[in-house]
Amino acid sequence: MPEKSSSPAKLLASLQEHGPQSPGALMSLLGLSQPTLYRAAKALPDKVVTLGARRNRKVAALRLIRGLSARTPIFTVSPQGEVESVGDILALEPTSFVLLAEGASSTPRLYSGLPFFVSDVRPRGFLGSAFARSHPDLNLPSLPEDWTNDQILSAMARRGEDLPGNVLVGAESFERFQRLLQETPELIDAQNPTPAYMSLAKDAESGNFGGSCLGGSQPKFGAVVNMGAGGARRVLVKFSPLGDSFAAKRWRDLLVCESLALETLRSHGFEAPENRIFQSDTRTFLELTRFDRVGLHGRRRVLSLLALDAGRVARNESWPVFATMLARDGTITPEDLRKILRLECFGRLIANGDRSPHNISFLWRRGDPTASLAPIYDMLPMQFAPVAGGGDPGYTFSAPTYGPNLIRAWKDALPIARHFWNTVQVDGRISPEFRAIAEKCGAIVEGLS
Repeated sequence: MPEKSSSPAKLLASLQEHGPQSPGALMSLLGLSQPTLYRAAKALPDKVVTLGARRNRKVAALRLIRGLSARTPIFTVSPQGEVESVGDILALEPTSFVLLAEGASSTPRLYSGLPFFVSDVRPRGFLGSAFARSHPDLNLPSLPEDWTNDQILSAMARRGEDLPGNVLVGAESFERFQRLLQETPELIDAQNPTPAYMSLAKDAESGNFGGSCLGGSQPKFGAVVNMGAGGARRVLVKFSPLGDSFAAKRWRDLLVCESLALETLRSHGFEAPENRIFQSDTRTFLELTRFDRVGLHGRRRVLSLLALDAGRVARNESWPVFATMLARDGTITPEDLRKILRLECFGRLIANGDRSPHNISFLWRRGDPTASLAPIYDMLPMQFAPVAGGGDPGYTFSAPTYGPNLIRAWKDALPIARHFWNTVQVDGRISPEFRAIAEKCGAIVEGLS
């Protein structure tokens, strides 16, 4: 009798220490019969859950996250703005998660950390920090990279109504999204957005969060532009620091360079978001049309290169390694693989040192056999960006190299890179100092073969 009465406590302690286990493993570990094991599990309905069908069944201890219920619902938003239930996420002891998909609860998907489709759209970078400042009730660390998985899920479930892509996490974020549908957003005049952008940039710098929880370290904000005739589009606006410091001047140049890089790629067969540059005496703005939004309320599913790989390749691997793996298993098309290889070479040739797997994304619609490469973004000469504190990085461009897997892509990328550096050299919006840098870089690229 004492043995049976202690079984629930022994079961819970084992699951909290070792994580989800099969019934067979638990019976062996705890010395319990199958009936005693299941009686112990049923005795803890709020703490222990049985997952999956008989053959692959797991027993797990629930981990409660502050501010959330035991089950966190997941939704998606269609291009038409309609919401569909995906399933529920449960946090499990000691650190894992499980997705119980709608209509497929007998085949749970276990994850050692946050599911990739959730972690991929978490608040990051500049706007992640603004998110933390704007929601002090969430008690988040000021730097998004310091957030735990539980803090990330809680933040997304409670204030995640406008995440990138089409995922909605949590009942509270679902309700906040429903309120968004009823609101009329402030519309920016497409012909003269600079006054409004000046005000929004000031708000963003002071920590007043507005717009989506988009990633990247560059200062930015979201806005809705009035295109006339009742039309509107959602945009992301990057902006330079205020004033005439080295950092302010350099970022003005780099934002124009980003616009020129996107237009150069577009002219060579790549998809890139529509963009516009606006300049005042004190700031430069790069306005980018969001490809994960359709009209005011519609959304598209977006997954980064890292998320699409779903953890099979080390996070610090290059674009070619990730893309080759995805093409090999049919997740992306051979044509998109060739484009990514060319983008890798183009990035090297224009001194873009920020080629993380979060900086290439794919669009994927339900029923599609493969993902399709999303419009290109964050492509600019980042090696010349100011260092922390705003100083000169002291970077000198030298002839980049490439491996045998990039021979064809390199030859294809060379004329594209030459085109880019030539446009930077003659663009009057670029400072004389950076045009001189572009001339040196262009001469180096011109001499490559």
